[in-house]
Amino acid sequence: MRRLRVLHEQSRASSWEDKSLRDALVELSKICGDLSLPKGVRAEASVSYRRAKVSGITVGRDMRQVLGAVVFFTCRLRGLPRTEEEVVRALSSRYGMNSSVVRRSIHRLVRLLREALEVEERRVTAEDYVGRFAPQLRLSSAAVEQARKIFRKLPRSFRTKPQLFLAAVLIYVGAKRAGDDVTLQYVAKEMNVGISSLSQNAARLKVLLEEG
Repeated sequence: MRRLRVLHEQSRASSWEDKSLRDALVELSKICGDLSLPKGVRAEASVSYRRAKVSGITVGRDMRQVLGAVVFFTCRLRGLPRTEEEVVRALSSRYGMNSSVVRRSIHRLVRLLREALEVEERRVTAEDYVGRFAPQLRLSSAAVEQARKIFRKLPRSFRTKPQLFLAAVLIYVGAKRAGDDVTLQYVAKEMNVGISSLSQNAARLKVLLEEG
């Protein structure tokens, strides 16, 4: 009877682990869907979550925050231009979570994932972000081409800026050159960058391009 009880407890534990993993992967699929990620990324994120679980990263942590970090980390591994803020918004919207708490958690968890899985993310460039946000901002193909052309001859002083912010500058300047009716407020809001910094850097880039 003692052996039967032990086997029964082990069976229950195994079932609970399976159920927990299954529930996590269902939620992972939903988050990936919210971010319009391809199936290949979902599959890769599932593998990363399993590895994170084996590494003990998930113990004592909110599963949803871990999933958000895994999704963001997988996007970086693939070089996909999804921003941390997009992942934060997806989690906050779906689960009603506090954005500040989620943001801090993802920062910390991505660092842990990088160390535990011993992999480095690919660098996402400003040009990648231009392609990512162009449809969202309803830019013309001429505006996108202008933004990419500017990126290719960008002064060194601009290349060190955060790539998402740099993409916003490229998009705004490129759109204006192509004659698109895009405002600073619209670009800043959609890309979650400071409107004042965007205005100053766009003006500076225009001057540098005219001088060049």
